[in-house]
Amino acid sequence: MFLNKETPLVAVDISSNSITVAQLDTVNDKPKLVSLGVMPLEEGSVVRGVIEKPSDVINALRLLLKTEKIKCRHAITSVCDPIIRKIEMPMVPEKELPEKIYELAEQYIPFDIKKMLIDYKKIEPAKMEKNEESLSKKYFISEAMSEVLLFAISKEIVNDRLDILTEAGLNTVIVDIDIFASINALKLNRILPETGLVALLDLINPVSRINVLSNGNILF
Repeated sequence: MFLNKETPLVAVDISSNSITVAQLDTVNDKPKLVSLGVMPLEEGSVVRGVIEKPSDVINALRLLLKTEKIKCRHAITSVCDPIIRKIEMPMVPEKELPEKIYELAEQYIPFDIKKMLIDYKKIEPAKMEKNEESLSKKYFISEAMSEVLLFAISKEIVNDRLDILTEAGLNTVIVDIDIFASINALKLNRILPETGLVALLDLINPVSRINVLSNGNILF
């Protein structure tokens, strides 16, 4: 099925102690929340992003979709705790970038690359005044170099997540990373390149996370 901006999607978040589903609609070019529901999970169902009790999670998700009367079957979800590396690399043509990224991943990722899913995001340089620009060229990143965020996560973790959604009757069309899902949500309300430094807090049990953004780019 061809997806566009009008295609209804349901967002599914599976955490250590609950499942959350949400559905947005667009009203006057602005997002409007039309459905939101949370279903608790039994302790030990999900541990550090790994689904330990698939049947419990599937049943909880099915019940939650039914309770919230969500008919949409195209889903987006996200995964947590990927390996993230900020790397500096020579600028290459766009079509050569995926191959180059994979080569670099073998150097930066301390696991069998064949068992990992690899993705990346180019870091767009912030706009600078002339004096800042000349200083940056002199002391920091060369114009011939670029910065990239490299991501890696176990194929098993992602496939397990896809299997859960499929068994619950959903067709997963997007798998995001938690931090970027949060950034995209923030973009709905703010123009990130104009906000300067922003701290994103993810307060969950048992692990809380903090990420700092600068003009929409992740610092750490």
